[in-house]
Amino acid sequence: MNSPAKKPTPGTFVIDGKTSISVAPGEDEPTHLAANFLTQDIEAITGKKPKIPTALPEASQRSIFIVSADNPKARETLNSLQVDTSEIAGKWEAYLFHTARNALVICGSDALATMRGVYGLCRTALGVDPLYRWTGLRPARRKKISLEGINRTVDSPTFKFRGWFLNAGHLIHWNMGHGPEVDLRRKYGAKGAQYGISGSFGREMGEMILEAALRSDMNMIIPLSYLDLDDPDEKAVADLCREFGIFLSHHHQEPLGANLRVWDTFWKSRGEPVPEMSFYKNPEKFKAWWRHYAQLWAKYPRVVYVIGHRGPGDRPFWLKDDFCPDTGEARGKVISEAMEMQLGLLKEVCRDRPIHYTATLWQEGSPLHASGALRFPPGTMVVMADQGSKQLMREDFYQNPRHKELTYGVYYHVCYGPGGPLWAQGNSPDRMWYALTQVIKKGDTALALLNVGNIRPYFPGLAAWSHLTTHHQDFEPEAFLGNWCREKFGCEHAEEIVECYNAFFASFITPYYPMYDGHRGLWDGVLNNESWRMLQLINTGDLPAAYRRIGRPFPDAEVFVRFHKNKTAAVLGAWDALCKKAHAISRKLSGPARNLFEDNMVVQCEIVRALYYITHFIARAGLALLSGETKEAIEHLTQARSRAEAGAKYCVKSGNRGVFKGWFTMHRAFGMDYLRLLDLVCEKLAGKAPESEEDHKYLQRTLALPRRE
Repeated sequence: MNSPAKKPTPGTFVIDGKTSISVAPGEDEPTHLAANFLTQDIEAITGKKPKIPTALPEASQRSIFIVSADNPKARETLNSLQVDTSEIAGKWEAYLFHTARNALVICGSDALATMRGVYGLCRTALGVDPLYRWTGLRPARRKKISLEGINRTVDSPTFKFRGWFLNAGHLIHWNMGHGPEVDLRRKYGAKGAQYGISGSFGREMGEMILEAALRSDMNMIIPLSYLDLDDPDEKAVADLCREFGIFLSHHHQEPLGANLRVWDTFWKSRGEPVPEMSFYKNPEKFKAWWRHYAQLWAKYPRVVYVIGHRGPGDRPFWLKDDFCPDTGEARGKVISEAMEMQLGLLKEVCRDRPIHYTATLWQEGSPLHASGALRFPPGTMVVMADQGSKQLMREDFYQNPRHKELTYGVYYHVCYGPGGPLWAQGNSPDRMWYALTQVIKKGDTALALLNVGNIRPYFPGLAAWSHLTTHHQDFEPEAFLGNWCREKFGCEHAEEIVECYNAFFASFITPYYPMYDGHRGLWDGVLNNESWRMLQLINTGDLPAAYRRIGRPFPDAEVFVRFHKNKTAAVLGAWDALCKKAHAISRKLSGPARNLFEDNMVVQCEIVRALYYITHFIARAGLALLSGETKEAIEHLTQARSRAEAGAKYCVKSGNRGVFKGWFTMHRAFGMDYLRLLDLVCEKLAGKAPESEEDHKYLQRTLALPRRE
């Protein structure tokens, strides 16, 4: 005789094919979108798509009810379900899960918190990987989902604003979802087109990014390096962010969303002469310019504005302003007055709406602020950055005083362009934990912004960031990576996978430049940059003379090149062994877990190994040229090309599966077309002219030396 079915205990909720999902009347569209994602998750797990009735469900029907505590249209229903909202009322992004009769209530303190609660249920209760569209991992199928002990309250997160910055997202912009076909070189300038520093992406890629951010418990995003709302392509990206309900922000060189790269275009399009780019001389022109962008951004309901004043190319404004007096006091006063003007404009266009605004202490800002010359308006969230090339906080973070009328936050990097990790991860979760722990000890929890670059290389870092910025107190640095590996790859091989990740992170940490402190490493971005620098020298044929123009911190070209030859030689064997180990582990895995390990570890090992060998052989070529051995130099460059080709082939073969077809290309696997470039340099050393004018211009453009002597 069959025993009677066990009845759910209090605080237990069962989701099956009969469960429906209801969103209370009066909730906003982003909350409805989150409910749709919840529906998709349940269908992916159970095979049954929950119904979404237009009216509230009857008491006899099992349902998930999504509602905000401050929604006046739902007050009666909340009372009938005996939902006590006192613990979350008025709290930033606090939410609760509550079971009553046949309902599971997801209730946030307001619409933003309710949306967070829906994504939180997907992540913590259903076990859906926040990055599932990137990792390929989905929870196991089962007929029903039993949520034991689901009743709980989730308090406000550790950091108020938590976001991603897709700065220099090279591969996303180059190889996936470009959106409208545009001439990036004409639109952003030669450097912007070459390095993929901006450029809008298509809707599908945008949805992948935004869904992943919200599921990862982020509430803010800077989706592009440059985001100009006068540009239809870039505005489309901002509009998509609004649909998802995430806070929008912009690069710290774009106060109120205005970037000086379009200064000339702005005035010419209005039939006016282009004024001097000087706030000191033309404050009213800047005011008109900033007002225009403030009005555009004010149309978006959730914005974290940037205030400040920097010059073109994210450099100090006075490099392009010949009118401001050459003193720290005068420069600080200019920036302070600019911020006061910008805040006044925000109050003008936002009227009674809350205004959130930040200013980043970056390079010149720190000494000016420390001296008292730079003053921030009350209420500013002052953001301090880590040293991206070593992922630890800068000295100014420890030295700058905190002021009661201001709040503080952090800008952190898992991607750091040519000075750090770029194509492959380099920052271990425990290092991130150490840095953020220092930030939290200072009380700087208003904002936490992460430079995520291309997103795809940094899965452990993104998971750690999500945990640290929302529930820092629960983060266990020694256990995190092991838990993450067991969750993604299963328990059987988790221990050796953790060893592989730890070996990968440790292999970068080596004292780099002589004056550095031992924390910076030869990251892949650094290897790429230094290889390019050495090729610049080799291309001239006169390394000593050329070296004086590239500004590296070594006495001469011979020391510079030999340093890189010796540093890379010391670890080539370790990278060979690590690649061998990663391939061996991959063969033990299967299905999505194997694909993920190949993407996030094997491919990255191959990228970094290739770059170490490329750098090594280019350095040997430089030493050969310094000794007058041109033939030997060509042989070393040919070996570098062979390594570049082998690494690129593996990336194209193993890193382009599924939605990531086209992510890597043979000529742009490492951000620079080594195959073409090394061929052309070898031909030049052999006395052969480029076969085409296009090749000649490419070589000149790519390896051009700085103008300074």
